[in-house]
Amino acid sequence: MGDTNAKIKGTKSKYMQFVNALLNDIEALEQMVNDHAFDGDIERIGAEQEICIVNEEWKPANNSLEILADINDPCFTTELAKYNLEINLHPIELKTGCFLAIEKDLSEKFFQAQRSAEKLNSKLVLAGILPTISRNEITLDYLTPLDRYHHLSKKLRNLRGRKLDLYLKGVDEIHIRHDSIMF
Repeated sequence: MGDTNAKIKGTKSKYMQFVNALLNDIEALEQMVNDHAFDGDIERIGAEQEICIVNEEWKPANNSLEILADINDPCFTTELAKYNLEINLHPIELKTGCFLAIEKDLSEKFFQAQRSAEKLNSKLVLAGILPTISRNEITLDYLTPLDRYHHLSKKLRNLRGRKLDLYLKGVDEIHIRHDSIMF
């Protein structure tokens, strides 16, 4: 589904090489669009599903990498937190029956993940934000231990130059200041 092997190099020269390669890719994409190099007659649809992993007490579990290793399917990937997974379905042609096919594929993959989670005393929940999450689970201890996530957290913090703020106003108000993107 994608390559998660981020290589973080700190030199300005490497950074400029990366920016130039990125600009070349954008230029190539623009040329492909202008040349109508993509399928024009076929419409496709894809889907992704985020999953929360919880323990026996319905608190966030931190074992996504172990579950992914047991699943061993490239349609599954990590998310920012150790208590999240993502399923990415292959795009299919948008035509009669495609939504039933997506539902079937997604259900099969979810149950596959559920079996792996059960082996590790975990359960899966289809929720965007887990209601049982607390301040304890939005620390860097729960950040998925891959270089790309640590680098992203560090870069965003450096760009802001200060902690991250979340302010929600409604019937209840909450204002939280936090030091990482786990927030």
